[in-house]
Amino acid sequence: MIRQQVIHAAGIIDQDEADLLLECGFTHLGFPFRLAKNKPDLTEQEAARIIRGMPSDTTALLITYLHDPEEVVELCEELGVTYVQLHGDVSVDELSRLKVLRPDFTVIKSPVVRDGNQAELLEDVAKTAAFLDGYITDTFDPRTGATGATGMLHDWNVSGRLVADSPRPVIMAGGLNADNVGDAIRAVEAAGVDVHTGIEGPDGRKDRELSRRFVEEARRRSRRHSNQLQPAQSFPTHTRSRKRQPALTKTSLGTRRLRRDLGFVRGGGGEFGLCPSKALSPSCPGRMALGSGSANSGPVTQRPTRCTPYPELYYIGDL
Repeated sequence: MIRQQVIHAAGIIDQDEADLLLECGFTHLGFPFRLAKNKPDLTEQEAARIIRGMPSDTTALLITYLHDPEEVVELCEELGVTYVQLHGDVSVDELSRLKVLRPDFTVIKSPVVRDGNQAELLEDVAKTAAFLDGYITDTFDPRTGATGATGMLHDWNVSGRLVADSPRPVIMAGGLNADNVGDAIRAVEAAGVDVHTGIEGPDGRKDRELSRRFVEEARRRSRRHSNQLQPAQSFPTHTRSRKRQPALTKTSLGTRRLRRDLGFVRGGGGEFGLCPSKALSPSCPGRMALGSGSANSGPVTQRPTRCTPYPELYYIGDL
């Protein structure tokens, strides 16, 4: 499950580069192995050593073109990761088998944007979303046939449509750098951003200043969007209260996207938006019925299916 804003750097060369990226504030580091076109940046044993030393509040992930579930699990276990990004042609059956083998894995799939394939991508999302935790866009290079790490931009309208239609979070990749990542977040409003060649210097290594600026711009733009949402001023503390609360909405995002992003649990009489840091007790003040605008005394029966990136619970009005 994707539980935070993702600022992801892919293609780690060695320990020094991993340290540089973590110091700059990247939340996720991606290690590409078993690739279709490009050679790995380091050995699998070297990657495993780097991953073992990463702080607990950061995430390492495998980026691979493998599609056989047993092979994916074996490589993840060798590296010591439970977060995997799948490229290439992965069938619904293979995704289903992977989830059965390792239901604890966070699995994201890469819809590769090329000219005229938006309908195909949306159809694939509809078929695969039940077996995935998210998506990450990328760009096809018609000159080389590469479907990742191309350094090429694609039509952001396609990414925006995927964000709007996908029931899972979408991370944006493809030609991003420190100069355009803010515009990308503003235009697409994805759950995170990914960069590879866009922060590399002439020597092919990650550049500290480019990396620092990328993270800074991504965080600044993300804060600007989240700050436009205002948390409910007060939560009902008495479960029998039926006083209607004012709806707080951000119409430019739309209630559909807010509903998806916040994460929900079901109670005795409806759906609740819930801040994950709140206690899941019947008297928890961080519970608000969505749709009716009232408190609800029904017991919470399951945990949220997705954590909110926002620091508070937001009441988003009638849906």
